[in-house]
Amino acid sequence: AGLLPRSCVGICHGESGGSKSAWLLTMLIDLAEGKKVFGVLPANPPRKCLYVTNEDEADEVERRLHEMAWRRSGLGDAQPPKDAQER
Repeated sequence: AGLLPRSCVGICHGESGGSKSAWLLTMLIDLAEGKKVFGVLPANPPRKCLYVTNEDEADEVERRLHEMAWRRSGLGDAQPPKDAQER
């Protein structure tokens, strides 16, 4: 038993600005890396994940992922290098 059944499709909805994307991307990164989800739920082997959005453009999702990866890298809360922000 886990957060989501294997090979499932899930939908997350709510008001705009409610941090749905950040919550989902954090969960998917944890699952893809095989880490404890949100640092709490049991770790598993790395999983393949697919993120589909009808709200954000691809460049915005990529920007968020780069920013999240930078923060998770342990290099601090400083902004990622300018070239990483422009991707």
